[in-house]
Amino acid sequence: MAIDSYIAVNVPLRDYQLAITKTALFTNTLVALPTGLGKTLTAAVVMYNYFRWFSDGKSLYTNASVNAQFFIRTEL
Repeated sequence: MAIDSYIAVNVPLRDYQLAITKTALFTNTLVALPTGLGKTLTAAVVMYNYFRWFSDGKSLYTNASVNAQFFIRTEL
């Protein structure tokens, strides 16, 4: 059974970001990249797909920068 998934199309996507995103969609993944190389974009794409697949679940993304923390909830 194929799983329908989405990637970001409104921003430039680098090959390594696509590879990381594909891996993170189906396995536990820890992404360690220097600043500005797309960790947040990768996390957002993975979280968006999980939100679509499991709409009653919750996702949390956090990092050391207060400005980059966001939370996606399906129950408001």
